Amino acid sequence: QAMAGVFFVGMTNGLMFSYYAEGAFVMIKLLGLSPIQYGMTFILFACATIIGGWMTSMLYARYEVNQVVRAGVCTIIMALLCSVVVVGASLILPISNVVLLSTIVVVHVVTMGGRCLVTSSAISAALSEYRDCSGVASSVFCFLSYGVTTLCTAGMGFLHNGTLFPLPFYFLFLALCLLVVERLLAASVRESGKS
Repeated sequence: QAMAGVFFVGMTNGLMFSYYAEGAFVMIKLLGLSPIQYGMTFILFACATIIGGWMTSMLYARYEVNQVVRAGVCTIIMALLCSVVVVGASLILPISNVVLLSTIVVVHVVTMGGRCLVTSSAISAALSEYRDCSGVASSVFCFLSYGVTTLCTAGMGFLHNGTLFPLPFYFLFLALCLLVVERLLAASVRESGKS
């Protein structure tokens, strides 16, 4: 469960940092936002983080940690699928920059909310096994998860090609990797419950 938590936190942070790395180019250079307007979008992301944290605490009262993680992963995937559909459709349809901008911002607001569900739950579950050495465990956890984050962000930089398309498709790939980890964790929990 601890290593699953490392991947959950690392990849969801990878989504966030990859957006920071590629988003400015996409939003300002390709879609025409001013730097000030681009900066203002982060207010929405902060609000999504606050709402996501509040929703996490509400869900904890009714559901198990793994169910909250699954809800977060599914939220992220559904949002990113919308982004892929709209950006993909712009290859063959005359979709305006306003629609593309709105889609990207709304999708990443929802993704930030889903990220809160995943990270809060993953950190809580991963570190609960190490109460006797919580300081060391949290340091190792952060080191490993930020290693995963670094790899994810480097992947975004590697895929940068001066167009809009790497961002949504790479993000969906990362989200699907999250789903694989969540499914493997769920299977592991079921197996340990049987034994």
